[in-house]
Formats: sequence, structure tokens, C-alpha cells
Amino acid sequence: MQFNQLFILKKLTNILDSKEKIIIFTFIFLTLINHSIVSLFHFHECDSSDVYKYLTDSSIFSRGHWIGHIWKTGSIFTPFRYLLALVAEIIPFEFVKSLLFLSFKMTYPPLSGFVYGLYLPDSFGDFYEYASFINIFFFILLMFLFYQSLKFLGISKYISFICSFGLLGLYSINSYTYHLGSSIWFIYGSLLSISSTIFFHNKASKYGFCLSLITSYPSLVHFFSHNLYFYFKRISKIKLISINSRRKFLLDKLIALIKFNKLGFLTFFLVIIFFLPFNSGQRIPFDYRGFFTPFAFLPQYSKISILTLSNSFIILFLCIFTVYKRLKDNIKFSISYKKSQSLKFALDVTIINLIFIVLLICFGQLSFGLTRHSLFIQPYIFFLVAVGLQIIYLDLEKKFSRFFLFKKLLTIICITFLVVVSCYSSYLRFDPLKINEIPIKIREFAAKNQTNTISLVDCDTHYLYNDFSEIRATYNKKDPYTYVPLDFIGKRLLVSQSIKEIENFSLNLKKGDELITKYKNVRITLIEDPYFQENNVFFDSMNYNKKSILYGKRDNPYSRSNSIYIFPIEVISSNQKISS
Repeated sequence: MQFNQLFILKKLTNILDSKEKIIIFTFIFLTLINHSIVSLFHFHECDSSDVYKYLTDSSIFSRGHWIGHIWKTGSIFTPFRYLLALVAEIIPFEFVKSLLFLSFKMTYPPLSGFVYGLYLPDSFGDFYEYASFINIFFFILLMFLFYQSLKFLGISKYISFICSFGLLGLYSINSYTYHLGSSIWFIYGSLLSISSTIFFHNKASKYGFCLSLITSYPSLVHFFSHNLYFYFKRISKIKLISINSRRKFLLDKLIALIKFNKLGFLTFFLVIIFFLPFNSGQRIPFDYRGFFTPFAFLPQYSKISILTLSNSFIILFLCIFTVYKRLKDNIKFSISYKKSQSLKFALDVTIINLIFIVLLICFGQLSFGLTRHSLFIQPYIFFLVAVGLQIIYLDLEKKFSRFFLFKKLLTIICITFLVVVSCYSSYLRFDPLKINEIPIKIREFAAKNQTNTISLVDCDTHYLYNDFSEIRATYNKKDPYTYVPLDFIGKRLLVSQSIKEIENFSLNLKKGDELITKYKNVRITLIEDPYFQENNVFFDSMNYNKKSILYGKRDNPYSRSNSIYIFPIEVISSNQKISS
């Protein structure tokens, strides 16, 4: 009888495991399909087109270009970076060059340049489809690893699923999977770093750390925190009387630590010497709203919603609750001793890592506010949240025997909510030029432009790759427009996602009106009716500020909206007459 009960229990466990796999891989498949479809309509920023430009335009990689950028990253390792850049010039493999040069020209980690450089079609639109798929593929892969890591620590599969795959339901993280920037790679690095720390007993974690270090610069802080804690944990267990013996012991332990993970330390120092952009951590002043906006489900426009505030306070409470429980050494899961040690170790490393991050923010070395530059912290936050939820769940399970059924229902409701809001927020970020027809007068005007020139007033370089003579935007223009400044004489389109250069902007502007700008030596006149679509939805959950003059209704310059302003203009000298 006992044998039959054990056999049935084992079969039920296998069925549950099979169902879990089916649910997980169905979710992954549907996410990939959904992301691929949305990417066809999602709006762009200049960062995405700049990646394509830097990877395909060899003139960008002239010696003067990369030398100028290397100086910006700090002079301490300049000779080494010069040497590597010179060697890179003679490397025959383009994807290896992209690994090096994209990091030299931008704040991108080495792995992103390598992966993006594997496929370089002859149009930006096709490249974007490939790169955005790479983004979601890597993200899903690492969310799955994070999910397995949480389960390994004894955290319920329901909580693990919400705290790993649920990251896609957050507005900012979801939006940056469509953005070809370094931010999403920094999030990858955080997921990989946490998982490597959780599985630190496994030899494969050494390779996980190496991969995270070339994926994300913030992973340098995690790697340092991990090894610092590991070192002090080792030496704190042994007490020595002799000072000389103590010094020898400390040195021996340090050497042993480096030998144990020599590949990780080698990668750590190579990234610092050759790639780390030293002068790029501080982008914006500290903004307390950064405690709330990363946890938004929908665009916040100019005011943080009650839903976002509520979600933020719950998440921050769970983090503080977990830290408190760990300090009291009062986290008891029904797991093996080895897994229990991994849980404590991972929590301690995460707390130390967050302390270092806070110190870097306080000393002006990292940004914290409304921008994407602090999103890499999210996986650490959700690791603490997962542990906190598991503690609360175990307490509730003791008091309510049928709480298991309630947990299933809560998980279904939560995941359904996250999927619905993420799809809706993705819809809000659709490019107006991809879903609406470009007015025929503007298309005809663009078709007659024999000079193939265009003016941009902000970071709008992706418009260089769109043919405005077509009905809808595809960003597949094989012969990109040539950018010319606004005061350049001639007829062309002026295209932008903001109107900060147009001092007399009004939605009532029409053919024949003159645009007032800072350029007083020229007259800029509309020779056709302009086209406007104002949406004020950004990659970041919040950046709209209608009172801002400096950034054109934005709090900061690091995130553009999916608004569009197209002006068919003629620019002439201020003492000339407009042609008919």
C-alpha cells in the first residue's frame, strides 16, 4: 500500500513537472511571437539607429573618431585602449571589430557589439528586427535561468514565475527590450550575476560571471561584492595569534580565491582596462521619483499614479522585510543545507552589492532617477521580493491549509494582468508613421527632393533611414538621407520627435507660415502643411514635462517620445524672397 502511494505521488509530481514545462514554454513561445509582431510597429530612438550606423559605416571608425571617444572615457588606461583599437583595425572579421569598436564609440558592453554585429543587412529596418529579436531572446533565456535559480533556493514556482517572467510586465523593462541600447544588456548582466551567485557551488558559475562581466558594466560591482564577501567569509572562520602568520594566511586565502576563479578575475580586469567608460555613470541629478517609476505598469505622463505608488510601496516593503529577516537570521525554508547556504550567501552578496550601488549614487558615479540608467537594479530588487513573498507564503500556509488553491488563483490573476498591461503599453508606443498614412503632400514633397537631404533638431537619426515618399514608415531606405543643419539653404523635410527648436510652434501652423528659430540669418518657411502626432509616451515610464523648455516638454534628454513633427520647409537667406 505504501509503495502504491509513493508510486502515485511520483507520477503526480511528474505530471506537475510536465505541466509546468508546457506552461513555461508556451508562455515563452507566445512572448517571442508577440514581441516580434510588436517590434514591427514599435517606435525608434536614435540609439538604435546609431548602433546600426556605427556597425555599418566604416568611416565612423576612423582613427580620429575612436581616439576622441577614448579620451572621454578617462586617460588612465588610454595607451592600452589605443593599442587594442590599432590591432582591431587590421582584424579581418567584422563581428570581432564590432565587439571592440561599439564599446569604444558608445557605452555598450563588448558582448552587445559582438551579437549585434553578427548580422548586418543593408537596411536599418531589417537590422532592427534582428536586433530586437536578439533582445527578447536573451531576456527570456536569462529570465528562465533566474526562474530556475529562485526555485533552486526553495521558492515556490508560482512566486518564482511572477518575480522572473513578471519583469516583462513592468513598463520600462518591457519598452527597453525594443531599444538597442546598453540598458537592456545591463539588466541581462544583473540576472546572470544573481544566478551565478546562487549557483556558486557549481563550477559553471565561473563562466556565468565571465559572461556577465562582458554583458554589463554594473556586473563589475556585483563580481567585486561576491568575491569580497566570499573572501571575508573564509578568513572570518579562522583565528590566528601570530601577526606574521595572520598576514601569510590572509595573503594565501586571497591568492587561493583568485586562482579559484582566475578566469573571472582576468575578465574583470580586462573589462576595466579596455572597455569600462569611466566618465559616463552620472547622467542626471538624483530624483526621488526613481523609487517609484521603475515599478509602473503604464505610462505615467506628468504624475505618478496611485497604482504605481501602491506597487512601489509593496515592493519596497518586501525588500526591507527580507533584509530585516536576513539580519535576524530568521529565514527558514524547507531545503537542504547546501541550498540554505546558497540562499544566505546570495542574499548577503545582494545586500552588499546594493550598498555599493547606493554609495556610487551618493558619490555621483551612478545615476538614479527617471531614466533607464538605474534599471539594472530591478533584478536584485525582485530577488529580495521573491524571498520576502516566500516567507509570507509559508506563514500563511501554516495558518490556512487551503491557501495552495488561493495561490494558484492569485498567480493566474497576476500574470493575466501583467500580460494585458504590457500588451496595452506596447500598443501605446507604436510609431505613428508605421500605423498611419503619411499625408500625400508630404510624400510628394519628399519624392521631389533631389538632394536627398533632411534636417533633424534632436537625436532623431533613425529618420535618416526612412523614405518619406512611401505611404508608411519602414526605415528601409537603402540610401539614407544626408543630415544638414537647420540653417542650411534649400528645400527639404524637417523631422523630429520634439519641437524644442521651433520657438513659435503651434498645432495651427500651416502652409506659408514662417518658423521662428535661433537662426536669425535665414528665413524658414512652410511650403506645405506640416504633419503632427503628439503622444508623449516614452521608453521610460515617465519623462513628460509640459513646462520644460530646455528639452522640449521633457524632464531629461535621455528618452524621446513617440510624437512626430514633420515640416516641409524652404530655407533662404534672410534678405531673399521665398520661391513660389
